Amino acid sequence: MKKIIKKPIKGICRSFKDSRGLSIDFQNIINDFKTYTGEDINHTFYSFSKFKGTARGLHYQKYPNQQTKMILILSGSIIDYCCNFFEQSNVVSGLQSNNMKTGDWIIIPENFLHGFITLSENTNILYLMSKRFKAEDYFIASLQKVFKNFDLPNIEVISKQDKEGKDLLVN
Repeated sequence: MKKIIKKPIKGICRSFKDSRGLSIDFQNIINDFKTYTGEDINHTFYSFSKFKGTARGLHYQKYPNQQTKMILILSGSIIDYCCNFFEQSNVVSGLQSNNMKTGDWIIIPENFLHGFITLSENTNILYLMSKRFKAEDYFIASLQKVFKNFDLPNIEVISKQDKEGKDLLVN
């Protein structure tokens, strides 16, 4: 049964690290997603950012296709940004940032905008989501505009669509 998540949930994946690198049992990640959300994973997405200072987001899937997301840092480090989004009024609240590194994960509730800025080169991220992506329900807000009162790291690389994302009222 689906659980109502009101704020992001952070965790660290169970992994094995040695001089060769990192091993992750993805079944544990799948189990964590199901335990915290009560939902199945219906879509996965992999993101690779070559450069430090790469910005992605803020992204959101509109009702009725809102997605609960688990973001897992496979390698590298980021500052993760998220906030509660009230779709009918274009208002956001509860702005937060989270420093994340290899092996960290965060679950983003379905009613939250999400984005990040990489703090290292060659950052690999895996997204696990409760619903499939639907292009017609895709919404982008500007990370720089929404989080303008935060001390953002230098942004070196950003897509045109993310740069031109909507400005929203912060409550």
